[in-house]
Amino acid sequence: MQGERQRKETGRTRGRTRRRARLAATLAALLAGAACGTRMPAGDDAAIASQLMQADRDFARDTAKRGIDGWVGALAPDAAR
Repeated sequence: MQGERQRKETGRTRGRTRRRARLAATLAALLAGAACGTRMPAGDDAAIASQLMQADRDFARDTAKRGIDGWVGALAPDAAR
């Protein structure tokens, strides 16, 4: 009886290990696919960086001037849904 119980427990442990390995492989494949699909827009990197910095400055200025209303104003209209 004890040998049979030990075999069942070993089988369960193997099943869990296999499921974890499958889950890890699936997650790795999904992350790799997501990383491959993300690309920077074509163009001059300096121009893109400049536009981003200007947007950040505008946001900071508007938030400093209007407080929470300036911060909320930067959100999409349906952001609270």
